[in-house]
Amino acid sequence: LDPIGTLLCKLDGSKHFVSKHPKTCEVACAEPYKKLKLPRPYCLGGSLKCSKEVEEKLKTFQEELEKKKNGICEWCRG
Repeated sequence: LDPIGTLLCKLDGSKHFVSKHPKTCEVACAEPYKKLKLPRPYCLGGSLKCSKEVEEKLKTFQEELEKKKNGICEWCRG
């Protein structure tokens, strides 16, 4: 979750990814502090359960976040 947590926090306006909370399906960010929930498809039943299927979904989610970040960076350079 570390690369995903970092991307989520930065895209939401925080400076740092602090920790992950698999039982609540959240990541904690700092500056400003906030907790962000992972999208529902990754947290069936409200918690993050490690499985091959979830791992593949998270890889896809990370790729989507990277594309979003790159799109924003490209737009800013515009």
